[in-house]
Amino acid sequence: SGATSYNWVVPTGATIVSGQGTNSIGVTFVNTLASTNQKIQVYTVNEFGCQSAVSSFTTLTKTTPVRPTISGPTNPCPYVGAGSAVYTCDSIVNAGSYLWSVPNGASIVSGQGTRSIQVNFTSSFTIGSIGITALSNCGNSSQRTLTLTRLTPTAPVAISGPTNACPYLGNSQQATYSVDPVANASSYTWSVPNNVTIVSGQGTTSIVVTFGGNYITSNFKVRSVSNCFTSSERQLSVTAATYSAPGAITGPTNACFYVNNDATATYTIRKVANAPSYIWTVPAGVTIMSHPAGTGVNDTSIAVSFNSNFVFGTRILVQTTGCGTSSATGLTITGTIVSMPNVIAGPTNACQFMVSSTNPNGNLATYTIRKVSGATFYTWIAPVNATIIGHPAGTGINDTIITVKFADVFVTGSLGVKAGNSCGSSTTRNLVIAKLNVATPSNIDVQMLSDCPTRVFRYSLASMPSQATSVLWTIPEGATLVSGQGTTSITVSYPNSVAFGFVTAKGINNCSGGSTRSRQIKLQSCPSSFTSTAPTSKAVAVATEEMTVSVYPNPTTTSFSINLNSRSSEVVKVRVMDMQGRMVKSYTLTASQQMSFGNDLKAGSYMVEFIQGDKKKVQRVMKF
Repeated sequence: SGATSYNWVVPTGATIVSGQGTNSIGVTFVNTLASTNQKIQVYTVNEFGCQSAVSSFTTLTKTTPVRPTISGPTNPCPYVGAGSAVYTCDSIVNAGSYLWSVPNGASIVSGQGTRSIQVNFTSSFTIGSIGITALSNCGNSSQRTLTLTRLTPTAPVAISGPTNACPYLGNSQQATYSVDPVANASSYTWSVPNNVTIVSGQGTTSIVVTFGGNYITSNFKVRSVSNCFTSSERQLSVTAATYSAPGAITGPTNACFYVNNDATATYTIRKVANAPSYIWTVPAGVTIMSHPAGTGVNDTSIAVSFNSNFVFGTRILVQTTGCGTSSATGLTITGTIVSMPNVIAGPTNACQFMVSSTNPNGNLATYTIRKVSGATFYTWIAPVNATIIGHPAGTGINDTIITVKFADVFVTGSLGVKAGNSCGSSTTRNLVIAKLNVATPSNIDVQMLSDCPTRVFRYSLASMPSQATSVLWTIPEGATLVSGQGTTSITVSYPNSVAFGFVTAKGINNCSGGSTRSRQIKLQSCPSSFTSTAPTSKAVAVATEEMTVSVYPNPTTTSFSINLNSRSSEVVKVRVMDMQGRMVKSYTLTASQQMSFGNDLKAGSYMVEFIQGDKKKVQRVMKF
């Protein structure tokens, strides 16, 4: 309102070509126009030529297209020489057209300038990139690329299928061979040998074939294939041959243990390379009970039983079989009586086991043998006047232990045992058993344990007399047998008076006693000083008019005690000496003093000397 004209202002790069002064102008633009913050302004002018202080304006924006995104196959192999691959981009705002570029070995068939092109690839293409740029009147986008790589398949890893053609030769039976799928492979090319026909599956991962009767050992082959590449071959050798005879058969060759026995015998061979199966043949009287390792390729072991119809000296046979049957490997089975048992272990002196007046039930004697290889039973034979009471381990194959009772009239005889099986019994193993007399004891050794007034002696033998179960001792009249009757050593106590007589020893057993061994005893009475009244039991006392000394206990295993009484006030010197007169201890006592000593002394005899003034007394003591 009130405006009579208009003044327009345009930015650099824009030119007013018409309408200046009116309310409408025509403008042209060149590329020198900046991209942002550019304005077209207009001022009003009145009739007096006055221009408004503030303009109206509009802001100009110059927008270029963004970078496109490409879609299409990155592996051109399916299109090499076989049609066009299509690549497209998304629609870009402000884009007027599109510029595509392709690598060597590729060509644009149609679509240049648009959002979609068709591209052909030649066999020379390996790797490269397709590029695209969005175009507009005032600027272009940066280029977007898509990397293309010709991906080729590798050879198949392995062919699976039967490697032995023998079961299929000339009988129209079909065999299948296959491979695992290979990445980037579009098909598979199989090559089969002469006299083999592909029934189905060529071009796939699995074929079905038949074999002619004239087929010989050859290789099956397969390649992975794509539109632009064929891999190297993978091969599988398929044989058609007779396999070698098995090696030696291992197993028991003595059938005696198994004839009419619940036990089974096992026979084995080692596998023969590539052999598909085996044929086992057993003679009459032998039955195959099982194939422990299975049949077919694993049939390398059989378990058999034998009955009474078996003929010793016949053979077990085994062959390999495939396109044909190999020669047979055999093992001759014989029958051999078992060997005689080893030594019989047990007592050879029946005395301690015999029935007697002192042992009316007797004792059972036990006899044993070790098991004999191949034996299924044992025969025991008791001597005259002896009876087999029991078989603790059982009968039959375990009958290796017996218990025997001997009558009171038994004198001597042989215990026998034979090992046997279905082929017979061995010769007899014997053990001579007798009623053995007791041997005369060895010389009697003597050792004094204590001297007067309580005289104690030990009498002993070097060992128990042969065949004796105990020793019967006798001692002189007036002596006391303290301990040891029945053993090889006794302890005897004598009074302090004269002792005269014999100590005797005789070995005895359940049958009788042996000869007597004796040793003469001559002991004088103890001195009068030992026969006076002692101050205490088991004490040695030396009495004088002026000094009384008691040493007790004597003998001892620990220490001695001294009880000293004297009318004199003088000190008493005490010396302990060994039997060679060497002083080992010394003490000084006052009159009427008591003390202990000897705890640290070694076992043996010692002399204890007491001296007070001109008085001297000596006492012998023993420690053990």
